[in-house]
Amino acid sequence: MERLNYDEDSSLHGQIKQHTNPTGMLQDTAVQKIIMTSLENGAMRNFLSDSDDGFDRCFQLISNFFRATQQVFPEAWFGQNPRTSRLVHSAGIVGMSQVMEYLHATDRAFQAEDFIPSLRLLEDRTAWMSGTWSFDGETMKWNSIQFVPKHYRALSDYLVGIIRRQRRQAALAPTTASV
Repeated sequence: MERLNYDEDSSLHGQIKQHTNPTGMLQDTAVQKIIMTSLENGAMRNFLSDSDDGFDRCFQLISNFFRATQQVFPEAWFGQNPRTSRLVHSAGIVGMSQVMEYLHATDRAFQAEDFIPSLRLLEDRTAWMSGTWSFDGETMKWNSIQFVPKHYRALSDYLVGIIRRQRRQAALAPTTASV
Protein backbone atom coordinates (compact mmCIF):
# COMPACT_ATOMS: atom_id res chain seq x y z
CA MET A 1 0.00 0.00 0.00
CA GLU A 2 2.87 2.34 0.73
CA ARG A 3 4.12 2.06 -2.84
CA LEU A 4 0.64 2.74 -4.24
CA ASN A 5 0.49 5.92 -2.17
CA TYR A 6 4.04 7.21 -2.53
CA ASP A 7 5.37 6.00 -5.88
CA GLU A 8 5.01 8.90 -8.31
CA ASP A 9 4.11 6.46 -11.10
CA SER A 10 1.10 5.18 -9.16
CA SER A 11 -2.38 6.25 -10.22
CA LEU A 12 -3.16 6.45 -6.48
CA HIS A 13 -0.13 8.60 -5.63
CA GLY A 14 -0.98 10.76 -2.60
CA GLN A 15 -4.63 9.67 -2.58
CA ILE A 16 -4.63 7.07 0.21
CA LYS A 17 -5.37 8.47 3.65
CA GLN A 18 -2.77 7.29 6.16
CA HIS A 19 -1.10 8.68 9.27
CA THR A 20 1.71 9.86 7.01
CA ASN A 21 -0.77 11.27 4.45
CA PRO A 22 -3.83 12.60 6.30
CA THR A 23 -5.13 14.49 3.25
CA GLY A 24 -5.71 11.38 1.14
CA MET A 25 -9.30 10.77 0.04
CA LEU A 26 -9.23 6.95 -0.13
CA GLN A 27 -9.44 5.11 3.16
CA ASP A 28 -6.43 2.89 3.79
CA THR A 29 -8.73 0.17 5.14
CA ALA A 30 -10.44 -0.12 1.73
CA VAL A 31 -7.11 -0.40 -0.08
CA GLN A 32 -5.96 -2.97 2.49
CA LYS A 33 -9.17 -4.93 1.87
CA ILE A 34 -8.63 -5.13 -1.89
CA ILE A 35 -5.00 -6.16 -1.41
CA MET A 36 -5.84 -8.82 1.19
CA THR A 37 -8.72 -10.23 -0.86
CA SER A 38 -6.56 -10.44 -3.98
CA LEU A 39 -3.72 -12.04 -2.04
CA GLU A 40 -6.09 -14.65 -0.62
CA ASN A 41 -7.69 -15.81 -3.84
CA GLY A 42 -7.13 -13.41 -6.71
CA ALA A 43 -4.65 -12.13 -9.22
CA MET A 44 -2.10 -11.03 -6.64
CA ARG A 45 -1.93 -14.52 -5.19
CA ASN A 46 -1.05 -15.84 -8.63
CA PHE A 47 1.52 -13.11 -9.26
CA LEU A 48 3.36 -13.87 -6.04
CA SER A 49 3.40 -17.61 -6.61
CA ASP A 50 4.19 -17.56 -10.33
CA SER A 51 6.89 -14.96 -10.86
CA ASP A 52 9.98 -13.33 -9.42
CA ASP A 53 8.52 -9.88 -10.08
CA GLY A 54 5.26 -10.63 -8.27
CA PHE A 55 5.31 -7.56 -6.02
CA ASP A 56 5.84 -5.28 -9.01
CA ARG A 57 3.01 -6.96 -10.89
CA CYS A 58 0.69 -6.55 -7.89
CA PHE A 59 1.49 -2.84 -7.73
CA GLN A 60 1.07 -2.44 -11.49
CA LEU A 61 -2.26 -4.27 -11.62
CA ILE A 62 -3.90 -2.08 -8.98
CA SER A 63 -2.34 1.12 -10.28
CA ASN A 64 -3.25 0.32 -13.90
CA PHE A 65 -6.82 -0.62 -13.02
CA PHE A 66 -7.46 2.56 -11.07
CA ARG A 67 -5.77 4.61 -13.80
CA ALA A 68 -8.33 3.16 -16.21
CA THR A 69 -11.12 3.83 -13.69
CA GLN A 70 -10.01 7.47 -13.42
CA GLN A 71 -10.01 7.78 -17.22
CA VAL A 72 -13.49 6.32 -17.63
CA PHE A 73 -15.05 8.14 -14.64
CA PRO A 74 -13.00 11.36 -14.26
CA GLU A 75 -15.93 13.42 -12.95
CA ALA A 76 -16.61 10.86 -10.21
CA TRP A 77 -12.94 10.62 -9.20
CA PHE A 78 -11.05 13.89 -9.51
CA GLY A 79 -11.94 16.59 -7.01
CA GLN A 80 -14.30 14.25 -5.19
CA ASN A 81 -14.36 12.73 -1.73
CA PRO A 82 -16.31 9.81 -0.24
CA ARG A 83 -19.26 12.07 0.59
CA THR A 84 -19.59 13.42 -2.95
CA SER A 85 -18.81 10.26 -4.93
CA ARG A 86 -19.34 6.64 -4.06
CA LEU A 87 -16.60 5.71 -6.54
CA VAL A 88 -13.96 7.03 -4.12
CA HIS A 89 -15.88 5.77 -1.09
CA SER A 90 -14.56 2.57 0.48
CA ALA A 91 -17.58 0.63 -0.82
CA GLY A 92 -16.87 1.84 -4.34
CA ILE A 93 -13.16 1.03 -4.16
CA VAL A 94 -13.84 -2.49 -2.90
CA GLY A 95 -16.70 -2.98 -5.35
CA MET A 96 -14.54 -1.90 -8.28
CA SER A 97 -11.71 -4.16 -7.13
CA GLN A 98 -13.91 -7.14 -7.95
CA VAL A 99 -14.33 -5.75 -11.45
CA MET A 100 -10.53 -5.66 -11.66
CA GLU A 101 -10.31 -9.28 -10.51
CA TYR A 102 -13.01 -10.38 -12.95
CA LEU A 103 -11.41 -8.64 -15.93
CA HIS A 104 -7.99 -9.97 -15.08
CA ALA A 105 -9.34 -13.51 -14.70
CA THR A 106 -11.44 -13.50 -17.88
CA ASP A 107 -9.38 -11.28 -20.19
CA ARG A 108 -5.92 -11.30 -18.59
CA ALA A 109 -6.41 -7.51 -18.37
CA PHE A 110 -3.34 -5.90 -16.89
CA GLN A 111 -2.57 -2.57 -18.58
CA ALA A 112 -4.92 0.40 -18.15
CA GLU A 113 -5.92 0.15 -21.81
CA ASP A 114 -6.93 -3.49 -21.26
CA PHE A 115 -9.51 -2.43 -18.67
CA ILE A 116 -10.97 0.63 -20.39
CA PRO A 117 -13.31 -1.05 -22.93
CA SER A 118 -15.03 -3.12 -20.24
CA LEU A 119 -15.20 -0.21 -17.79
CA ARG A 120 -16.94 1.80 -20.52
CA LEU A 121 -19.76 -0.75 -20.34
CA LEU A 122 -20.49 0.67 -16.88
CA GLU A 123 -20.92 4.24 -18.12
CA ASP A 124 -24.46 5.54 -17.65
CA ARG A 125 -25.26 2.50 -15.52
CA THR A 126 -23.77 3.72 -12.26
CA ALA A 127 -24.92 6.17 -9.61
CA TRP A 128 -21.57 7.30 -8.27
CA MET A 129 -22.68 10.89 -7.54
CA SER A 130 -26.45 10.98 -8.00
CA GLY A 131 -29.44 8.80 -8.74
CA THR A 132 -30.20 5.35 -7.40
CA TRP A 133 -28.77 1.85 -7.41
CA SER A 134 -31.01 -1.17 -7.92
CA PHE A 135 -29.69 -4.38 -6.38
CA ASP A 136 -31.90 -7.46 -6.65
CA GLY A 137 -35.06 -5.38 -6.56
CA GLU A 138 -33.86 -3.16 -3.71
CA THR A 139 -33.42 0.49 -4.66
CA MET A 140 -30.89 2.57 -2.77
CA LYS A 141 -30.12 6.26 -3.06
CA TRP A 142 -26.62 6.77 -4.50
CA ASN A 143 -25.12 7.86 -1.18
CA SER A 144 -26.82 5.17 0.92
CA ILE A 145 -24.20 2.59 0.01
CA GLN A 146 -21.93 2.00 2.98
CA PHE A 147 -18.71 0.10 3.61
CA VAL A 148 -20.43 -2.98 4.96
CA PRO A 149 -20.19 -6.44 3.36
CA LYS A 150 -23.83 -6.53 2.23
CA HIS A 151 -23.45 -3.26 0.33
CA TYR A 152 -20.04 -3.69 -1.26
CA ARG A 153 -20.84 -7.27 -2.28
CA ALA A 154 -24.10 -6.13 -3.86
CA LEU A 155 -22.21 -3.36 -5.65
CA SER A 156 -19.54 -5.79 -6.87
CA ASP A 157 -22.16 -8.23 -8.14
CA TYR A 158 -24.04 -5.41 -9.85
CA LEU A 159 -20.96 -4.01 -11.62
CA VAL A 160 -19.60 -7.39 -12.74
CA GLY A 161 -23.13 -8.39 -13.76
CA ILE A 162 -23.42 -5.38 -16.07
CA ILE A 163 -20.18 -6.27 -17.80
CA ARG A 164 -21.23 -9.92 -18.21
CA ARG A 165 -24.67 -9.01 -19.58
CA GLN A 166 -23.32 -6.38 -21.96
CA ARG A 167 -20.74 -8.81 -23.31
CA ARG A 168 -23.35 -11.56 -23.71
CA GLN A 169 -25.67 -9.20 -25.57
CA ALA A 170 -22.83 -8.12 -27.85
CA ALA A 171 -21.95 -11.75 -28.55
CA LEU A 172 -25.56 -12.61 -29.39
CA ALA A 173 -26.17 -9.54 -31.54
CA PRO A 174 -26.52 -10.39 -35.21
CA THR A 175 -23.56 -9.34 -37.26
CA THR A 176 -23.91 -7.95 -40.73
CA ALA A 177 -21.73 -9.61 -43.30
CA SER A 178 -19.94 -7.30 -45.64
CA VAL A 179 -20.59 -7.92 -49.28
